Amino acid sequence: MGCLNGLIQLTGRYNYEDANKKYNENITKNLPTLPNTKYNNDKSCFSSLADFISNPTLLSQFPLCIEESCFYWKSRGCNKISEDTGDVSKVTLSVNGGLNGLSFRIKSTKKAKTLLSATTEKEIEKSYSNILF
Repeated sequence: MGCLNGLIQLTGRYNYEDANKKYNENITKNLPTLPNTKYNNDKSCFSSLADFISNPTLLSQFPLCIEESCFYWKSRGCNKISEDTGDVSKVTLSVNGGLNGLSFRIKSTKKAKTLLSATTEKEIEKSYSNILF
């Protein structure tokens, strides 16, 4: 699976299988509880289960691209790495296994932090106008 899908651009069969399993487990776990009748106690009638293996481009679509990227970020401990060190290169290694595109990531992280820390309308407008990478 060489596809690049999702905000983190997922690759590798294991990562697709892992995302697929966790997503579908979450869907079935969070289905609404309905009164038990012969018509609505069968969860197999829900068509919201995903198959990212057969259809990897699903992860390029909103909101799945957001959900999968957050799952990946959390499951790989990226938040802890980011909070503990603030080191973009360590997060990049955790996600990519290498440092390709590191200078772009550092630049993007600085811009995002500026935008997210803006408190006045003027700061927000200035940050937003510079957000295009």
